[in-house]
Amino acid sequence: MANKFFIFVSFSVLVGCSPIMIKSNIQGRCLLLEKDQYLWQGRAAVYSGEFFISSLKKPQVGIMKEIVTSINRGQRVKIVKVLKDANGSWGEFLRIQVEIQDGPYAGTIADIPVHAPYHPREKWTKEFTLDPNAIEFNEDVVVPCS
Repeated sequence: MANKFFIFVSFSVLVGCSPIMIKSNIQGRCLLLEKDQYLWQGRAAVYSGEFFISSLKKPQVGIMKEIVTSINRGQRVKIVKVLKDANGSWGEFLRIQVEIQDGPYAGTIADIPVHAPYHPREKWTKEFTLDPNAIEFNEDVVVPCS
């Protein structure tokens, strides 16, 4: 009986720590940066992927290792994934991943700061939501491509 319990708990922990891609009406949307940003490379547990975009020089996202490059105002990103993730103290949250469209890092997939645990201030989204179709973007940071 103890072995079955251990397997159940282990499986639950593994499943709970894996982001799930979900459908959203924002997928494929092009956004234009209104402010300079930095592309960070590193890993931040479940809070982001390998790359993360932030306007801060020292984001408080897990252990981001180093700034790779700056992404200038006027550059474009395309939303490629909306992920549902979770951790023990926060619960469920959404992550958004974009693909950089311009410059030497075009094609790089990176998380953006949203209302999720340990994401830095100046969020790209206006408020916390678990509804992937209710996400609204902060116009001080990004606007739709024309």
